[in-house]
Amino acid sequence: GNAAMAAKKLGITPAAVSLALKRLQSYYPEELFSRGKGGLIPTAKAVDIHQNFSQVMKLVDDTFLCNSKKDEAFQITLLGSDIVESYYLSQLYNSDIFDRILINHFTVRNMSREHISELLFTAQGDLLISAEPLLESGIENQIIDSFKSFVCICSSKHMLSTLSQLSLHHFYSSRHALYQP
Repeated sequence: GNAAMAAKKLGITPAAVSLALKRLQSYYPEELFSRGKGGLIPTAKAVDIHQNFSQVMKLVDDTFLCNSKKDEAFQITLLGSDIVESYYLSQLYNSDIFDRILINHFTVRNMSREHISELLFTAQGDLLISAEPLLESGIENQIIDSFKSFVCICSSKHMLSTLSQLSLHHFYSSRHALYQP
């Protein structure tokens, strides 16, 4: 019957299948299988157990990288402001990193800290570069830069000159000329 077909599919003996089914049945007070003319027929409880077990096994299986996902292993999703794109990514343009790794950048300008945390926890974002740390259990912060002192020279008629304080966000988000020796 079904045990013989299952044994053939699994590459084990029918006796091993019967033993495994008896062991499984010992964990549940309800009957998991009933005997029909074509062999064993799973009960509603057995079908429910199978569906739940299959879901868990799919989740476990999805944690492994397989060959078909090989290209995804060379991608990184970077979360950050326009400054990250303008300043940090521009530092990498002359390197060969873009030949080896696909870098996706998503702006977090209008996102709440909770939404950013969710993106990191659900692996929709791999890395956040931000001016402020994201203090959340399970998220590690590492200081990579400090921009407390910088100089911006602009015309007295430029809109930046009207600000009482100038942040790097103001500087990098406005149109300007940049001199690089």
